[in-house]
Amino acid sequence: MSRRSNNKIDEEMSIGTSLAEAPTVVINNSSFNKTVRKYDVDEHYDNDNDNSVSSNSVEYSQEVKKNLHERKVNETVRRALVMKRLDGATPGTTSNLGNANAKVDNADASSLYPLSVATGDAVKSQEGGQKKGHGPGGLESVYEGDDEAIDEQKLHGLLNSSKPSLIGSPISGRRKLWLIIAIGLASIGVIIGALFAAGVFGTDSSSSETGLDYISVLESISDRTLMETPDTHEYNALQWIENEDTLMLESTDELALRQRYIMALFYFALNGESWSLNMGWLLGGSECEWYGVSCTSSAQVGSIEIESNRLKGQLPTEITSLPSLYEVNVRNNQISGPISPLFANLSNLTVFVLEDNRFNSTLPVDLFFISSLKVLIVSENDLEGSIPSMIEALEELETLNLAGNSFEGEIPSEIGSLEKMISLDLQSNKLYGKIPLSLGSLSSLENLSLSNNDLEGGIPSEFGLLEKLTVLKVDSNRLTGSIPVELTNLTNLMTLKVNDNDITGTVPSSFCEIEMLAISADCGENTGYQVNCTCCSTCF
Repeated sequence: MSRRSNNKIDEEMSIGTSLAEAPTVVINNSSFNKTVRKYDVDEHYDNDNDNSVSSNSVEYSQEVKKNLHERKVNETVRRALVMKRLDGATPGTTSNLGNANAKVDNADASSLYPLSVATGDAVKSQEGGQKKGHGPGGLESVYEGDDEAIDEQKLHGLLNSSKPSLIGSPISGRRKLWLIIAIGLASIGVIIGALFAAGVFGTDSSSSETGLDYISVLESISDRTLMETPDTHEYNALQWIENEDTLMLESTDELALRQRYIMALFYFALNGESWSLNMGWLLGGSECEWYGVSCTSSAQVGSIEIESNRLKGQLPTEITSLPSLYEVNVRNNQISGPISPLFANLSNLTVFVLEDNRFNSTLPVDLFFISSLKVLIVSENDLEGSIPSMIEALEELETLNLAGNSFEGEIPSEIGSLEKMISLDLQSNKLYGKIPLSLGSLSSLENLSLSNNDLEGGIPSEFGLLEKLTVLKVDSNRLTGSIPVELTNLTNLMTLKVNDNDITGTVPSSFCEIEMLAISADCGENTGYQVNCTCCSTCF
């Protein structure tokens, strides 16, 4: 055996002896379940001793033994070699320790990768020979090579064959894959965020600018905060115009934009989706073609007439900003809330019908200053308060129906000045006092209903002047006296109800000569024949 071979054997025996004293560390890995020994090395080592190995076998063995206890093996090399084994590195791969003298802080290395494994043959001779070594406890080292063929260039190739991770440790194939996926997802998130910011996904900057332009026009008639608050009726109406309306109105067409918005708001505020009939609404055509809507020759909304159609909610005050609106008729629905005094702004309003809904509070005094108003019907609601004396300002008023509410107080005598009055219905309230004599001045009056109140006194003889009167109902009050004979002048009278009062006497026989006249009086047994009537159709 040659001298060179003897030196190698001595070297390996020396290394094995020193390694036998090292503590044992167990690596638990599905691809690498072996017990190896961890070198106990000092925290610092001398760089000058890195190339101190001599070719002499005895000195070489002693120097290796000394260096194994005094030098700290480069943490990057150790981790690279271990990860090569964990990743299934092919036996026979070599590594280079030419750069092993780079210092690595032991505390930092332990926190990054707590497992340290010595290579066993990570020392080469100064002569360039590679020693085939063994790992701790006699295990084969992470790399193997021919006795003479492995040089430091191959070792260097092993160390650089795995790219370090962000913390300096090599990354397995699976870890690389997950890292690539994570980076890819993060990149996608950044891209999507940028696209949203740019308005690609429905947040079109031009659309936002249009919305702001719309708001600047509409805030004069509608609360800006409500228009910007999601799920409000105002917000829904604005969003429909901005994003769904096929007309795509320009903000510069302010009159058309306001009208379109108001009608859309009317739909949303009164639960348009549940209406019995809603043909045309929000389908893109002109609002003048929507069910219950009529427009003037200039395409301005003039009439909203939607009766018995399951409207529910509060009447939006914005409709008071329709300058050409002359009729509002929402009879027999489920509209609630107070009646807005802003309706007084409708200078062209002639017909205002809110009958049979759920309006509450008082009747706004402002309504009695709408000089154009001809028909005011708010019967069958939950209104209260008194009838204001300024009602006389409604000079054009032809129909006043306040029946079926909780109005109280006396009937104002000023009503007698409304010469154009055709129908006056105040029945089923809490009115009291005497019937004003001034009502006899309503020469155009055809219907007078004062039933079911707390009126007292007698029936005014002035009623005999109401030649056009067809209906006179004063039943269910506390009236006294007899039926005035002057009432026989009412040749057009078709209904006369005086029952359920304290009226006595005899019904004039002239009434029996009036054709089609239906008389109801307290002429029955139940009332003790308070009224003597030979031609009454109904006796109570």
